[in-house]
Amino acid sequence: ADAQKEESEMEISLKQAGEARKAQSKEFQTSVMDQRATINILSKAQARLTAYYNTKAGAFLQQPQKPSFNSYEKSGGAGGVLQLLQKVITEAEIAEKEIVTSNQKAQSDYAEFVQDTSDSIQATRDAISEKQGQLAQADSEKSETQGGQLSNEEELAKLSDLLKAHHLDCDYVVK
Repeated sequence: ADAQKEESEMEISLKQAGEARKAQSKEFQTSVMDQRATINILSKAQARLTAYYNTKAGAFLQQPQKPSFNSYEKSGGAGGVLQLLQKVITEAEIAEKEIVTSNQKAQSDYAEFVQDTSDSIQATRDAISEKQGQLAQADSEKSETQGGQLSNEEELAKLSDLLKAHHLDCDYVVK
């Protein structure tokens, strides 16, 4: 009974793990599609901006004037819009690779769990089958023993009757 309960619990946990993995897979697919869409859109935007700035760069450049304050210098840590877009694209590509890697790990963990659980379920089923075989063997031996006892009791009853008959014959002769 305990082994059967354990087997059913393992089957339930296996089913729950399958449902959880299905949800994880769906989330993975959505995340990867989002990252790829982000990369695609930002790459197109970057290409258009690059083409635009390269062809009309002169129109956007201002002629330096002599201001009364210190001259304008680009901040050393700041980058342009194109550099910012490239950084976001690179981060999206890294995030996509991390998502793919984590999904592969989750898939391999799930496959290992399924294999281990299936092995445990099979071992439990084998144990149940073996115990049922032992129980059947014990029942068979019990039936044989009970049959032997009945046979012995009948034989004893016959011998007891025979003994009584001899006693009656002997007692008649003695009297």
